Amino acid sequence: MHVPRLVRAGPPPASGAASFDPDGTVLLTGGGGVLAAVLARHLVARHDVRHLLLLGRRAADSPRVAELSEELREAGAQVTAVSCDVADRAALADVLAATAPEHPLRAVVHTAGVLDDGLLEAQTSERLSEVLRPKVDAAHHLHDLTRDAELTAFVVYSSAAGVLGSPGQSTYAAANAALDALMTRRHRLGLPATSLAWGLWEQRSGLTADLSDTDLRRLHRSGARGLTAAEGTALFDRAFAASGADTPVLVPVHLDLSAYRGPTVPPIMRSLVKTQPGPRTGSDSARLRQRLATADSDEQGRILLDLVLEQAAEVLGHATAEALRPDDAFLAVGFDSLTAVELRNRLAARTGLRLRPTAVLDSGSPDRLAELLRAEPATGPAHDHGPATVPTDPVGTLFRQACELGRVDDGIALLKHAAALRPDFRTADELQAAAARPELLRLCRDDDAPQLVCFGSVVALGGAHQYARFAARFRDRYGVSALAAPGFLPGEPVPAGMSALLDFQARTLRAELGDRPLVLVGSSSGGTLAHGVAARLEELGAGPAAVVLLDTYLSDNEGMTQFNDVLIGGMFAREERAAPMDGTRLTAMGRYFRLLDSWTPPPVTAPTLLVRAGEPLGAPDPAAGDWRATWPTAQSVVDVPGDHFSLMEEHVGTTAGAVTDWLDTVLTPSTATTP
Repeated sequence: MHVPRLVRAGPPPASGAASFDPDGTVLLTGGGGVLAAVLARHLVARHDVRHLLLLGRRAADSPRVAELSEELREAGAQVTAVSCDVADRAALADVLAATAPEHPLRAVVHTAGVLDDGLLEAQTSERLSEVLRPKVDAAHHLHDLTRDAELTAFVVYSSAAGVLGSPGQSTYAAANAALDALMTRRHRLGLPATSLAWGLWEQRSGLTADLSDTDLRRLHRSGARGLTAAEGTALFDRAFAASGADTPVLVPVHLDLSAYRGPTVPPIMRSLVKTQPGPRTGSDSARLRQRLATADSDEQGRILLDLVLEQAAEVLGHATAEALRPDDAFLAVGFDSLTAVELRNRLAARTGLRLRPTAVLDSGSPDRLAELLRAEPATGPAHDHGPATVPTDPVGTLFRQACELGRVDDGIALLKHAAALRPDFRTADELQAAAARPELLRLCRDDDAPQLVCFGSVVALGGAHQYARFAARFRDRYGVSALAAPGFLPGEPVPAGMSALLDFQARTLRAELGDRPLVLVGSSSGGTLAHGVAARLEELGAGPAAVVLLDTYLSDNEGMTQFNDVLIGGMFAREERAAPMDGTRLTAMGRYFRLLDSWTPPPVTAPTLLVRAGEPLGAPDPAAGDWRATWPTAQSVVDVPGDHFSLMEEHVGTTAGAVTDWLDTVLTPSTATTP
């Protein structure tokens, strides 16, 4: 009786519904957001609100807020936009104290919030705080500072993620569950309280702007359908009308209940969906293991490959498994960290195997994942044994311990020394002879367009996966490939010097892409390789059309090295959606750090763009110099929103847009055609 269930909300009460005081002020947080703008227009047009106070960290300086304010003033409202961090209690108190007494505060609507997608195991106190602060801390301050005000409404924009759960959004779900709890508490205190746990909106907001088609297909499989602005405002009105009833938490969401079919329905949905008979997953797993036990090696491979292709096609929304090929790269066909985990979970359920969260992206393609599955049965099904044994990794263990003790510099020194024990290559021919050639992964194919080649960062979590969302922004405009640095795979030698590395990567590009126009792109330390290969190609008479460096620093830049502890912490926090930070990858990082310590970028004549993060990773130390990235040969510099990590994550759309705008100015029509 204590387990929550979703039930359809009844009609609002015939009388006693809340209303907005036309002489009072309505405070709206997240004033620069898309959904806040939709609501502001609705409050003025439908509820005759005439006094709006828009709060946001940059509200007073935002062109979007200025445009909205002018529109609302033309509609007859008085609008005040104030730059205020609502999570700063003192700053919020000052704003509330300045409210005009003739138009006292009468309603609060809190829409602000941020995302930081990540699985539970990857969370840190810093990442948790980043999400909770603007949503939960701000809500508590609003609650405390307005308790004595004669409010007629206190509405918070929560999310269905806190009610239904949302894969990869552990902190966001927690923040929204906390908002729901706060509104329940206010309701028990007899204060106005309504929490709206919104589902997906069709209109993209700052939280959903970067959702890919793959993300939307995943949401649709969970039954989520987008709300139009008209549907959303109608649901707001219905919820507001019911706010005087015993319903402090409502879930305005467009659900396709047919998505919840099969023998297992999530408990919270059982009042809405009747359980349908269907096959048991456990039986499927047992039958599959029986088929594998009686099959020879080749047939086992075919069975598992068919299973991988079938499940991967379903995750991507394809009608049949024939839409995928066995050697298709997962990143190239649309997989990201969340869909990769979904495929891993499906395969774990069907096979009964205990698969690591990164199994899909680590394997790279369906045929390799099938081989991984065939090697796993020796360990037994998941329910037949205890926790998986962790291989001994002394270097990785010592490095983690050093970082936990705050001795990041000592940890990096350890990796540099340990890397000296790795086999290395001194020429490109030696690496090829070792049969350890890193592949040029084609993320977006268009052989008739200029080719963007993305160089993976030379850190433990670097690789092609860094560019999955970035590459999607250039589809149908450029061909996009990713080139991994050698040494990060087991048994693969590391470069003895920069010359051998640059020779090999330049040779790889010429062999794979021929004479097509090239734009070399590198994020973070990958930018140093992009620049170095550009110089080597120019020596060969085949220089690139352009070079793009995404927040790339020289290794001795003190403005960035002051944040080494934050950088390493950020890498560990992203480990589950990138690559395992094991001894192989860490010692490869140590070798590259040693090489870059003594490397001076050679001159490059190709036009070069440096895209810089607009926000530091922490509080900068003035004594360390400018924290922003610099590059000696960059002719163009553009600052974009986000920090060193987020400019390629939640802000990747803006970053890609800045690159596109610049390329439009440097790629001539003759450059854009194949010779």
